[in-house]
Amino acid sequence: MYARLEETLKFAAKYWGRDPRGQIESYVVEDLDNWSDAELPLRLARVIVSGVGGATVPRAVGTGSRTRNVPTVFASSRPGVAEHEIVHAYCTQTFGSTGPEWYREGMAEMVVRGCTRESGV
Repeated sequence: MYARLEETLKFAAKYWGRDPRGQIESYVVEDLDNWSDAELPLRLARVIVSGVGGATVPRAVGTGSRTRNVPTVFASSRPGVAEHEIVHAYCTQTFGSTGPEWYREGMAEMVVRGCTRESGV
């Protein structure tokens, strides 16, 4: 999983021409039954992982003009889910936002699939 996430981040950095800015906090869960609600780092983590499979949750850090979005990934271990969310986290961390929904979701899928113009995408 770690290798797949690193490869996804490398692809995103190459595509957008910017290296990731720092580490991305990520929680990837294989079996939610092994975790109590108290052990999960976010109250909604169970709903996110069991419902949609994953989400990137940004939180504002800093004050005034020095405020920036810091993303946290919550994802199931199903192939492609954490990779999809790591693209959202990369964009949040690098650019401050992920853009409109159509762009955000399309780009996350494109990066996860390793699509390039050369591949016809």
